[in-house]
Amino acid sequence: NGNNAYNERFGNVCKHADYIHEYTADLDNNLWCRLTMIFPATQPRIDLESLIRHEASRTTITSIVGIQNCFISENKEYRAKTKTDLDDTEYILSTEGENINALMTYYQVFDLCRIYTNNIHRMAQIFGIEAANRTLIREINRVFGAYGIEVDYRHLSLLADYMTYEGVYKPCNRLGLRTNASPLQKITFETSTSYLKEALLHGEHEDLKSPSSRLVIGRMVKCGTGAFDVLTKLSS
Repeated sequence: NGNNAYNERFGNVCKHADYIHEYTADLDNNLWCRLTMIFPATQPRIDLESLIRHEASRTTITSIVGIQNCFISENKEYRAKTKTDLDDTEYILSTEGENINALMTYYQVFDLCRIYTNNIHRMAQIFGIEAANRTLIREINRVFGAYGIEVDYRHLSLLADYMTYEGVYKPCNRLGLRTNASPLQKITFETSTSYLKEALLHGEHEDLKSPSSRLVIGRMVKCGTGAFDVLTKLSS
């Protein structure tokens, strides 16, 4: 009942320090609490402000599973685009860890259309593979951007498309290459002996459409200037 809940809450608060004498709180709406502290007269004067700040920094008001810490910052890009005054300010909440499903319950606070995480798997699971594709491009661009390296969007989109075109997010390594239809392309990447053995055991077919497979046998790659068969007649 209410009395037991109050007594339990009072005990939990008072056991943190001997100088806490009394504690009352709004158990119905959880809007306020009052704390009474008693210190001996012989004790030197205590700076209550620093004490309250210290205790407040250790106190958890509310928490979400999966999120360890959070930070609030002003969205300066929003101010630059809208050119609004200081009263119309947009803020960004950045977190360590993620729990998108829990954050979506705060729809009256957050713009759910712009919620974002660098966890590619979670973006694919919640928003779909296209969202994961865009997230992958954005995160790769951020990694290179931190070192002042600019990468053409076409290269990033090609890589992201290859990692997501099957409808799932797969790594860009030999494990992600396992589902590729070209045995020669897999053989020229990594663990050549292993892929060659699998191709022989399963009788895999090579259609010579991938760039790697065509280079292996000395043929022109079927892309760029090699994508067509129309040639200009040589002058005699």
